[in-house]
Amino acid sequence: HVDESDLAEARTKARSRLRERLDEVGLAGGDLSDRLTVLPGPPARALLERAKELGAALLLLGPHAKHGLLDFDNTVRAVLAHAQCPVWVQPGEPTEIRRILVAYDLSEESRAALSSALRLARALGARLHVLHCFVRPELGFVLGYPIPFPAGVVDGARDTAQREFEASLAALDWTGVEHDSTFVEADPAGEILERQGEFDLIVMGTHGRTGLSGAILGSVANSVLRSAERPVLALRHAGRNWLA
Repeated sequence: HVDESDLAEARTKARSRLRERLDEVGLAGGDLSDRLTVLPGPPARALLERAKELGAALLLLGPHAKHGLLDFDNTVRAVLAHAQCPVWVQPGEPTEIRRILVAYDLSEESRAALSSALRLARALGARLHVLHCFVRPELGFVLGYPIPFPAGVVDGARDTAQREFEASLAALDWTGVEHDSTFVEADPAGEILERQGEFDLIVMGTHGRTGLSGAILGSVANSVLRSAERPVLALRHAGRNWLA
């Protein structure tokens, strides 16, 4: 319950505080009205509304610091749940992008991420590495222990996934882009985080589990975003119905 005069004063103070930081990156000169907007309300909602107004092609955020044991509603996840454009999460100072890691699980989301990563690598003159992690299927759990599929079934599924992975890469136009790929049986989030030191950017699609379901079921994108030390470019599928 803030009246307009208090809100105007808050905006003035925020602009004054932010001008110093903007000046450090060369954006504070002259009138700030085109480069700085101060809005009341939840950050994610304000960001999404402003991005829609501007027709933004990219949202760039800093990483989210967890507060407390449970953390269902941070800004990064809320933005990812509804953003109509890719979201770039920058955990530290920016560096030159020379090697890009793209997570590719053959889903629609990851196909879009691969296409975006390919265009970005071509524009930046970067090398692209495509990673597919085969996740061993389980029949279920009894007393907390997984029930594995027969080895022959798992081997067949792995071979099928690898053939599809290699065929889909062979069909792409790689003109002008140096690239390589890895097919490995591993936990996707753990494998991405283990390899991140070799790259300057991680690109991935995200399937859209947020809120309580995300906390219970988990998601590769959420796990990576929480622990990544490299920038992450996340792309959601605009046609998906997301939980919030």
